[in-house]
Amino acid sequence: MAFFRALNTLGVTRVRDFSDPFAAQLLPPSVGRVVQGAQWLLEGRQGLGQRWWVASRGLIDTVALRSRAIDTAWGEAYRLGVRQLVILGAGLDARAYRLDLLQGVHVFEVDHPATQQFKRARAASLRSPAESLRYVPVDFAHDDLGNALRDAGLRTDERAFVIWEGVTMYLPHRAVEETLSKLSKLVPPGSRLAMTYLEPATRRHEPLIRRNLRRWILSRSGEPQLGLMRREHATRLLEGVRFRALSDENRVEFAARFSDESAEETAGALGERMVVAEKV
Repeated sequence: MAFFRALNTLGVTRVRDFSDPFAAQLLPPSVGRVVQGAQWLLEGRQGLGQRWWVASRGLIDTVALRSRAIDTAWGEAYRLGVRQLVILGAGLDARAYRLDLLQGVHVFEVDHPATQQFKRARAASLRSPAESLRYVPVDFAHDDLGNALRDAGLRTDERAFVIWEGVTMYLPHRAVEETLSKLSKLVPPGSRLAMTYLEPATRRHEPLIRRNLRRWILSRSGEPQLGLMRREHATRLLEGVRFRALSDENRVEFAARFSDESAEETAGALGERMVVAEKV
């Protein structure tokens, strides 16, 4: 994900107003050198970035599109007075450094201890504009998410905005349901959740080049997609833990709001969706 955000920041994108200047720094050195090579190729070669975009059939924009959608949802919550931001499975996410609206905000990044150790080393020279940035190491196989966040200082009597991006499709449905249940018990009414998930039905419409590229990425990451779910399933899961969906959009709708993709280019896109839900 950080690699794609780094490419998008170099201009290999049709998403408007997206930039992640810290993505490349957070990458492993070997992958960072690939980004540097891409930057060298792009310099002075007009139109090369757009040719790469066409070759990927827009797959390169997947992360930037959902990032813009989630950042916009966070901005709405911030304007409503939410000052706690929880990022589940944060990975190499750089929101704690790049978001504009972090004044007075307490950020909690939740991830596996080994992942966080690597990220903290890569981000040692970075400074967050947030009121506080707290790393919350959680091994979901053994640790309790609620206790870990409370111990880290999350106020359970104050609203929070929770980001769960690019994770649910790699988890069994039971694990997704259990995590949502724990979140519901942890945050008060008025809190919001931005969760991405992947529908299974649209894969048969996926262009061959995009399908092959997606399979190559998954094979390299070693993360099988176990938790594909339809929109009605996601709605039931959320309603079962007292979250009411405020919006539920797919890539076509993201592109209409944030990208210069044409309708023809968006057709046959991946079935990824993002739901923004509020605790009731």
